[in-house]
Amino acid sequence: MYKNGADYTGRRNAAVYHTNYKQKTPLLISESLRLVAIPSHSPDYPDCTWIMFHQIANINSLDQETCKVMCNYFTDINLNISAQTMQPKSKKQPSSTLSSVQNRRLELAL
Repeated sequence: MYKNGADYTGRRNAAVYHTNYKQKTPLLISESLRLVAIPSHSPDYPDCTWIMFHQIANINSLDQETCKVMCNYFTDINLNISAQTMQPKSKKQPSSTLSSVQNRRLELAL
């Protein structure tokens, strides 16, 4: 049993349903804390790194195939993915994920 939540598959299915992002889907970790995680790659990929959206300050290119994700509180993460590829992932707005969930709950309550 899961307390106050779901497993990865349940959260992913809910995110796809609410946002229609079918690949590299951002996951709502906590609605009340407004925490959304985004993957750098497919979750099946061994080098996939999950990054908390609200912690991303900037994404800079290191070369054609790597980027540096600059996070709040002076933490940097080097990823084996181009900045061009990573940028769109960070644009998958967590606010739309949160809004979709909240709107769906309102519809069900009516």
